[in-house]
Amino acid sequence: MNLFGRSFVGSFASGGLPCKPPGFQFVLWDTNARINGLVAVDLETLVSQVLSDYPPNAGFANGVFIMTTATDHKNNLNSSALKKNYARTLRVETIANSAGGTAEVAIVAQPSTGFLNTRFYPDGSPTEDTEDCLGRITVGLTRSKSLTLLVSPLDMMGLIGMAQVIATIAYGIQGLRRGETTWDWPKFNANPEQENREQMQRWSLNTVLHGHIPPWQSLTNITTTKPISQKAYDTDSF
Repeated sequence: MNLFGRSFVGSFASGGLPCKPPGFQFVLWDTNARINGLVAVDLETLVSQVLSDYPPNAGFANGVFIMTTATDHKNNLNSSALKKNYARTLRVETIANSAGGTAEVAIVAQPSTGFLNTRFYPDGSPTEDTEDCLGRITVGLTRSKSLTLLVSPLDMMGLIGMAQVIATIAYGIQGLRRGETTWDWPKFNANPEQENREQMQRWSLNTVLHGHIPPWQSLTNITTTKPISQKAYDTDSF
């Protein structure tokens, strides 16, 4: 956002918990979602690293909330040693049953794409389950009081895609594959103004863009007066 000649990046603002970074963090998950055993190993690997920063009985509101896209994955975690050792810190639910719950940190685990993103027919109209998809991802992205980990393959459709882009700009991309992960807590300055300045410098977001951007009215005129092959530019010039 540009305000009075100064740029601000809202996604880096403090979430009210100075001990934990805010916003979204993207963990790119390379998984064979059809094999439950591999999914379970990956999830336990990542969740165990996150939980290592927590006491066994922190309480659900001050702990970690895992939201999965399948009941099998939820059941695997709930029957694991992790759940037994962190009985009052770790909560695991399917995303469809997660409304109303909050935690210090949330993890949205999607081993394959499609469950959380909007879908469209070839003519561009939304499918019947689009509203359900939007409802599920809205719940998934709003359960954390600080950081939400997006554990998923690359998924650029809808709100999950927006969140992955913001997460990548903020903290880069971590990885998860075959029981190994590069995940770690992102470095974050508890002073939101200082963090904003550091992120602006790191990603060159304070650099002025050069070049001519046509007014919206001109784009509208182009869209409505030229065929689809020439919607955004004149193809004869290429």
